[in-house]
Formats: sequence, structure tokens, C-alpha cells
Amino acid sequence: MINSIAKKYIKKNIKNQSLAEISAEINVDEKEILNYLKRIWKEDKFKKFVRKLQVKKQINSISIKILFKEYKYFLMFLVGVVFAVYFNSLNNAFVSDDIAGILHNPNIGSLGYVFSDFFYLTNKVIRYFIFHLFGLTPMFYRLINIFAHIGSTILLFFIVAKIINKKVAVYASLLFAVHPILTESITWIGGSDYALYSLFFLLSFFLYLYRDANKRFYVYSIISYIFMLATSEKTFHLFLIFAVFELCFNTFRLNWKKIIPYFVLSTIWGIHYISALFWRINAVSENYTVVEQGGGVDNPLLQIPIAISEYLKLIFWPSGLTIYHSEMSFNYIQYMFALAIFLIFLLLIIWLYLKKRKLAFWPILFFISLLPFLTPFRISWLIAERYVYLGSIGIILLIGVVFNYFENRFKYAKQYVLLVFSLVVFVLSIRTIVRNKDWQNEDTLWIATSYTSPSSSQNHNNLGDVYSRKGDLNRAVKEFKKAIKLKPNYADAYHNLANTYEHLGKLDKAITNYNLAIKYNPNLWQSYQNLASIYFNQKNYKLALENLQSAYKINPDINVLNNIGLVYINLGNKTKAKEIFSQVLKVDPNNKNAKQIMDGL
Repeated sequence: MINSIAKKYIKKNIKNQSLAEISAEINVDEKEILNYLKRIWKEDKFKKFVRKLQVKKQINSISIKILFKEYKYFLMFLVGVVFAVYFNSLNNAFVSDDIAGILHNPNIGSLGYVFSDFFYLTNKVIRYFIFHLFGLTPMFYRLINIFAHIGSTILLFFIVAKIINKKVAVYASLLFAVHPILTESITWIGGSDYALYSLFFLLSFFLYLYRDANKRFYVYSIISYIFMLATSEKTFHLFLIFAVFELCFNTFRLNWKKIIPYFVLSTIWGIHYISALFWRINAVSENYTVVEQGGGVDNPLLQIPIAISEYLKLIFWPSGLTIYHSEMSFNYIQYMFALAIFLIFLLLIIWLYLKKRKLAFWPILFFISLLPFLTPFRISWLIAERYVYLGSIGIILLIGVVFNYFENRFKYAKQYVLLVFSLVVFVLSIRTIVRNKDWQNEDTLWIATSYTSPSSSQNHNNLGDVYSRKGDLNRAVKEFKKAIKLKPNYADAYHNLANTYEHLGKLDKAITNYNLAIKYNPNLWQSYQNLASIYFNQKNYKLALENLQSAYKINPDINVLNNIGLVYINLGNKTKAKEIFSQVLKVDPNNKNAKQIMDGL
């Protein structure tokens, strides 16, 4: 029997303590406490409480410490596998956006730059410390991506072990550790945002799941979510994954209040994202070099089925991996095939939600993670492997479930299932190692991309740079012309073509193409500067001055100002030249060239 003191204790603490804690405190069996609550509570309230107990029993059935102790050698093996498949990428050079974003970024070591805005704050802080500790050695920047991937892989194991089972966790985490579709987010330093925000999201979700093991975990989960938001503006929608999880596990009514902080944070961040979205749309419309396809709007009925089907294809058959997925022209039959895959995918989600609701969570996670990249506005690539880093977990998990199903269904053939799985992991690992080599340097990247993306104007432009560096100027001209043929308003390609013609001594063609570059991108100050150089050498000082002044308006650089001063000297305007070089010395008092010229005037 439960005495009056015990009854008071139950009423006072039932909201704050677990049933087991109350039972131990008052020395009363849990069943008796439940019978007492059934008598004093209304039926709906009691049923809700019992349902909550069942959920807690399921979710808390696995202890972090016990799981870690049981699988510590497997977790060590996971770490070793990730290092093994990415080891050959450690000495790769800076490539593509890394060059402007890190190597030639004069502000990378500046705190003012780091805290100039909240966008990409986490990554900028990390790069700030790497720069001051290790300088501009690519390996240390890439190691951050590898460590992030290790963290995500281990978190995935714990998450899946918690809400499905440990065998599926082994299958899924191993596949995720080695899958080659993830190389763009790991091997390419420029893809680090995707690996990092996925790490913080998975940490937040992990802590959310295990919050009953430690009350502080919920607070830590929210903090990790904030770090995720600070890593990329394309993460504000991920609170939906928490809501979908609760829906799929029939606990939304019990736990919806727990999701409110994530929703509020995402709403605040979403306002920032929308403002950035409008800025990017304007940038694309004004400068068509921002993305391959230029400005405009896509038809979502075409865009979404193609994107989803292509991502699924790359996960199941990762043979066409490339930085530029430019081969996106589909005829009617190809589109209908893509649409069929997309509709099958939707039907799978519906079927799982009706029959195996907990499994439906994973393909929905895949879809939700891609939402920012499925907008009709052409502000990003239709397909990019880095976009699917987080979402790939949803499909990889289902593959793990299938392997687990066959292992349990055909126990007599268990060794064959494990053999097939081991072979899949081995093949994927080799594919990842081979893909790492494509990212070795600028030359290997663009040559590799030429095989997979022959319709990419950007890659033909990049190939032109490759051949130009190698001294094959005539072949460089051909590549720049191909880029322009594919994209007639490609300002950068016109500039590079003009540059090449200048080196070949074909100055008339160089002038024509510099002017075309300026026509399609009036902010391309380098074209103005190079035109000025040609006119200066031709002693056409008036045109040289005009172009240098245009360049200086766009980019008030000290070297451009210095060149303006030299032109004034050649024009015989010593007064104006003195004025210009005085400005140079104000900015740079130790400028020897300016001092010498001032002394001679």
C-alpha cells in the first residue's frame, strides 16, 4: 500500500523525476505507483503518461557508456577507415575557390574579417586559428574536414544504434565513412561548410536524443544547433528534422515544446537567409559568372525530379563524380525516367510512413536537407555533391537496413551477406581514394572534370588556365573560345582569352576581348588595367589614363594609383603626377618608387 507521505511525494515529483527514481525514493513498486496514478488521473492524462514512459523506455534502452564500451574497437576501426581512404588527399594543394578564399585572401588572419558578419562564422574562426598556427599549408585546413567527417560518422553510429539497432548502425556508419559522393565536402577544402554544419547538426540531434541521460544535454544540443547555424546560412530549415523525427516516432504531442527553441533560432536565422537570398539573386542577375547557368528561374516540376533522381543515382552508382554537373540536358524519355524515380521515391516515403513509420524518417531527412538547393531561382548548381553530404545519411541508412534485413532473414547465408557488404565497402573505398587524386591540384582537377563535364563553360575556362600555365597558349585559346561558345556572356573567359592573345602578341584581338569582358562585367577592373598597360606601351597615354581611372574606381589599389601617376608624368602633367604620388605616400609612406619619382619631379 502507498501511504499518505508517499502519495504527496509522487504528486510533487512525478513531473521532474522518472518513475524508477520515485520508486527507489519511496520504496514502492513501479506498478503500484502506476495503479495509483490511474486512480487519481483522468484517463487521457494517464494514457499520455504511459505512452511517454514507453517512448522513454525505448529511447533510453541504450546507454552511451555501455555502447561505447561494447563497440570501442569498432569505433577505432571507423576512425582508421576514414583516415585510410582520405590519407592520399592530405598533401593536395589549394584548388578552385580555395585559392581566392584562403591562399590569396589578405584578410584570412584578420579578426575584423572573421567577425564582419555572422555568415560562415564558424569556418572563418577555424581558418583564422589554422592560419596563425600553421600558415597557408593546405593539409591543416583539409584535416579539419577529415576530423569533421570522423565526428559525423561516429555520431551517426550512436544515433542509429539508439533509434534502430546496433547492427544497422554498423552498416550505415561504415558506408557513410567511405562513400565517394562525400569527397567533395572533405577532400576539397572549399566544401568544408557542408561537412562542418553536418557535424554540428548531428551533434545537436545526438544530444537531443540522449537528453534524458543527462539534463544538460538538451542545453548542449541547442548550443550545437547555434554553431550549426553560424556555419552556413543554408541550415535554417533543419529544425524540421526534429519535428519529423517526433512525428515518425509518434511522440510529437509529447515533445513538441522541446522543438520550440530550434524553431525560434531557425526563424531568426531564416530572416538573414532570405536577405542573403535576395542579394544572391541580384548578384546573379548582374553578374552571370556567379553560377554556370546564369540568372533566371527553373521550372520546379523539371528541376526537382531531375535533382532527386540524380542524387539517388550518384549514391547508388558514384561513377560520374565531378565539381561541375553540367550535363543536365534531358530529352523527353530521360526526363520521364527521372520523374519515375522521383515518384517511386515519394511512394516509398508514403509506404514507409503508413507501414514502418520510423524508417520513413530517413528518406524524409534526405529530402529536407536538400530544400535550400531546390529553389527555382538559379542561385546555385542544380546538382552538387557537397549539397547532399548530410542528406546522403538518409539513403545510406536505408541501405544498411536492407543488409540487416537479409542478414536476419537468411541466417544460413549470413556470411555471404557480410561478404557482399565487405566488397561494397572495399569498392567504395577504392573509388574515394581514386577521386581524391582528382583534387590533387588545379591541373588534375580541371583535366578530370573535362571528361565528366564537357558542356561546362567554367571548366573550359579553367582548362584554358591549365594550358596557359603549361605554356601551350594556342590550346589555351581554343579552350577559352569553347567556354565563350557555350556561354557568350562569360566575362572571365573573354578576359583570359584577351590575356592569352596579349602574350601571343596579338594586341588588336586582346583589346577587342578585354572590351567584351568589360561589356559583360563592368566591374572587372583587371581588364581595365590590362587595357591601360597595352595603351601605355603603345604611347596612347590618354586611353591608358582613362582605363586606369576606371580600374581605380572599382578597386582603389595603391599599385593602380601608382600607375596613374606614371601616366601623368608621360603626359607631361607634373603637377597632377605630384598630387597622385603624394596620395600614394600618404597610404604607403615607405613606397620607394613613389619617393624616387617625387624627388625627381
